[in-house]
Amino acid sequence: MLRKIFVATAAAATLFALTTAPAQAASGPPSGAPCSVGPTSTVCFAAYGDHIWLKDTKADDHAAVSLWVYSSDLATGHYCANTSGEKGGWKDCNYNMRENAEIRFRSYSRIHADDNKHWVSGTVSPLFYANTGG
Repeated sequence: MLRKIFVATAAAATLFALTTAPAQAASGPPSGAPCSVGPTSTVCFAAYGDHIWLKDTKADDHAAVSLWVYSSDLATGHYCANTSGEKGGWKDCNYNMRENAEIRFRSYSRIHADDNKHWVSGTVSPLFYANTGG
């Protein structure tokens, strides 16, 4: 009897875990979101909700990274890394940005995702400007 209770409890717990587990890859930016497309990655910005969407587009064993700054504070960089590789899909990085602020964003590749100072030469996307809305 104890074995039946354990099996039933384990089955219920497994079912709960399967139905509440988060998705591994985000679906992607909303239609019409401004994007900066580089040779190894793409980064997009969705003002509603302050989301930076990042996708690695080249199988090269490097991490795709986005960098965004407020135009009024170029010294403080905010980073998001996608280490899932080319087949990993979009990564959704959710921020709480200032309202009605201009931001600048771009993407590039880094050899190590946690290295904020060195990027892979030739991988930087064009700088893109956007407003966070209000």
